[in-house]
Amino acid sequence: MLAVAIDEWRTAGEKPDYLLSGERLERYRAWAETSVLSPSADELQFIEASLQRQEQERVVEQQRVEKVSSLDRKARARFWGLAVAMAVIATIGISFLLVAIGSDKPSIALVHSGAGDLGMNDLMLDGLASAAREFEFDQEEVVPLVDAEADLRHLAETGTDLIIVSSHYDRYVELVATAYPDVTFIAIDPFFIHDDFENVAEVEFAVEESAYLAGFAAAKASETGTVGFIGGAQLPQAEASRTGFEAGAVHADPEIEVLSHYIGPVEDPVAAAGARPDLAHALAADIYAAGADVIFQVAQESGSGVVDAAVEHSGRDRHLWVIGSDVDEFQTVGAVQQGHVLASATKRYDIAVSEGIRWYLSDAFEPGVTKLGMTDKGVALFTSGGHLEQWSGQLANLEGEVAFAHVRVPHLAESRPLWQYPPDHSWQLTIDGTQCAIVSGMTPAADGSGAVMPGQVVEFELTNLTSGTAGIVLRGIPLDVTVDQLVTEARTGIP
Repeated sequence: MLAVAIDEWRTAGEKPDYLLSGERLERYRAWAETSVLSPSADELQFIEASLQRQEQERVVEQQRVEKVSSLDRKARARFWGLAVAMAVIATIGISFLLVAIGSDKPSIALVHSGAGDLGMNDLMLDGLASAAREFEFDQEEVVPLVDAEADLRHLAETGTDLIIVSSHYDRYVELVATAYPDVTFIAIDPFFIHDDFENVAEVEFAVEESAYLAGFAAAKASETGTVGFIGGAQLPQAEASRTGFEAGAVHADPEIEVLSHYIGPVEDPVAAAGARPDLAHALAADIYAAGADVIFQVAQESGSGVVDAAVEHSGRDRHLWVIGSDVDEFQTVGAVQQGHVLASATKRYDIAVSEGIRWYLSDAFEPGVTKLGMTDKGVALFTSGGHLEQWSGQLANLEGEVAFAHVRVPHLAESRPLWQYPPDHSWQLTIDGTQCAIVSGMTPAADGSGAVMPGQVVEFELTNLTSGTAGIVLRGIPLDVTVDQLVTEARTGIP
C-alpha cells in the first residue's frame, strides 16, 4: 500500500532507497494523473521524489554507458596489434574464464507438477524464464513423479542454492529445510505454514483485493440484483476471497444480495471439496435457481462444475455468468464456456517466482511470509473476453483505490456462509477474556448420542467478547480424551 511505503520512507529519514521505482512508480504516476480522487499532498510529494530519483539514475546510467563505450574504443585501438599474436592464448584464457564464471553461478530449481496446465505451473515457468532474462543463474525444473521429499533432498544435496516449490509439494519443505539449513526455500501459495525456519520464505497472495474487484464486477453485471459465491473448503484464503467479494459487491450496489456457500463438509473437506465438480455443479444450479446470475467460484478443480452449470441453465431470456479464480479461467475452458466467463480473480504466480528469485539474488531474501497484492501486481482481475468493457474505466479506478488503500478491503466478513450439507455437530465457543474458552454444546448425552465419531464434521461458532481479535486452533485429539479434560486443559493455559 502506498500509505505504508510513505510511512517507511518518512521513518527512514526520506532515504532514496525507500522510494518507488520501475513499473510500480509508473503505475502510481498514471493513477495520480487519472484518478477521480485527488491524491493527498504526501502522496504527490512521494511520487514526485520518486520521479526525481528515477531521472537522476537515468542520467548517471547514461554517463556510465558513454564512459564505458569511450574506454572500450580506446582499449580496442591500443591492443589491436597484440590481438593476433595472442589469439591462441586468449582463446584458452577466455575459455577457462567462462568455465570458472559458470561454476560460480547460483543454482535455482523450480519444483512444480507439470507444464501445459495453462494455469499455475505454466505461470511459474513463465516467472522462471522472466528471471533468467534478467539474471544469470543455473536453472533446473523438477516434476516429482514418485517421491517428492526424495527429490527435494536430492536437489539440496547436489548443491542447489534456491529451491522454489508450488503448493503441491510445500508439505515436504519443513522436512528438508531442517536438514539443509544452508539451502534457501521459497514456497509459493503454500497450504502449510513454514514460519519457524530462517531458510524458508512463503509467498502468499492478497486474494481479498482481487476478490473485491470481482464483487464489484459481479454486482455491475448482475441483472437480477443477486450474485453468488462458491468455495471449496472453508479455509482462511477462501474466507478472504469471500470477504472481499461480498464487500466489493456492496460497494457497487448497496442493495445487492450475496448468496455465499461452501461445498464442504464432505468426506475430506480439504482434499475433496476442491476436486468435486459434480458437487460444485449441483450447488451452482441451486444458487442460480435462487436468483443469482453471477457466481464467483474459488473451488479449485471443482470450479469447472460451476462453469458447466452456467452453460446448462442459461436460456434465451437469462444469461448466467461465472467469475473464476487463481488463473485466467477464460483461457482454460472451451469456446462455449468462454461465453459465460465474466472475469477471473487471478494470482500472479509468475510474479511470485520472478520476485522470489530477485530477492534471493539481490540479497534481499527474508524468511517468513510475504504477501503480494495489487501494489506488487501479485493479484489482478483479468477480463479476457471483453464482457466487462462498459465498466473497464470504473474497474481501473477502483483498482487504483484499492492499491493506494483509499478503499480498504475488510479482513472479516459480516455474514456467515452456508454449507452445501449440514455438519454432524455444531459447537459454540465463547472467548470472554478471562478463560480461554467456555464450551457449550459439546457434551454427549447419557446414551452416547452426540459423541463425535471419526470422519464426522464439526461446525464451530466462535463468539468473541473481548476488545481484540480471537481465534481457535484445532489439533488431533486421542480417542480416550474426554471433553471435560480438554476444557480443563484449556482453562489452565495450555494451548
